[in-house]
Amino acid sequence: TTDNGSPPLSYENDVTVRLRDVNEPPTAIVSYSKDEIAENSPAGTFVANLTVLDPDSNQTHSCRLLNGSDYFVIVSSGPTLELCVADGSGIDFEQDPSIWVRIRCVDDGEPALGLDHSLVVQVVDVNEPVTRIVLSGSRRLREDTPVGTVIANLSVVDDDRGQTHYFSLIGFLASAFKIINEGRELVVA
Repeated sequence: TTDNGSPPLSYENDVTVRLRDVNEPPTAIVSYSKDEIAENSPAGTFVANLTVLDPDSNQTHSCRLLNGSDYFVIVSSGPTLELCVADGSGIDFEQDPSIWVRIRCVDDGEPALGLDHSLVVQVVDVNEPVTRIVLSGSRRLREDTPVGTVIANLSVVDDDRGQTHYFSLIGFLASAFKIINEGRELVVA
């Protein structure tokens, strides 16, 4: 310090300032993802890496799903957090073509502070097999039923809407019947 006297006089002294570190909240949760996942993906399929950005670099973070836990889990692999497909998730394009996921990550500081992050996972449609063949209007036949008699109308149950289906007859009695009207009717041959 220096005074304003004549002559000006000064004095020097060392001062110690102690800074107390305070916990600061995470600033971002960065997700590195594929942005899409095939429907029916098995449990454990990788969806995204999650990185928590925090000015307090020595902290660890715990993350949980606020939304999307029916489909995904957060797996910790050392310092890396991964969003993966959950057991029994049944990811289905026909039910949910996109899934909104909301994640909350909290640091281990005092007091604990956190941050939320949202991402959308696009579900890719894959061809799925027919789940059932439906014979409607089917009836019992007599041995002398005339050729061309309609036995049943044919349709299928298929989650993949808008597909065309082709029927074929197999087995030792296949030659006794045929399919007509663009595959919609089973008749006596």
